[in-house]
Amino acid sequence: MGRNSTRSLAGAAVFAVLALLSAPAAEAVQIKKVYRGVANFDADDVVQSTNIGGTVNQSKSIILISTSWDSSGANGIRDQNGFFTAQFEDNDTIAIDRAGA
Repeated sequence: MGRNSTRSLAGAAVFAVLALLSAPAAEAVQIKKVYRGVANFDADDVVQSTNIGGTVNQSKSIILISTSWDSSGANGIRDQNGFFTAQFEDNDTIAIDRAGA
């Protein structure tokens, strides 16, 4: 074996051992419902609140967001316009914040 392949195998072995040592007890997880929605931001909007279409238990829920935009407008795309965070306002509403608007 060459020197690079030996390093790769050693690195993989160390990673596997660390993964096994730090692995928590396995538990089954079920996705029971998926809610989807759309929030539109104008050029000067910083926060949008939106109803998610149902009631959730916040301690058993996560929010995943993605972005898409039209770059043909007069403002174009600025990097900070693509950074968003989301959090629950209550059990049926989320707030989406735009960073650096």
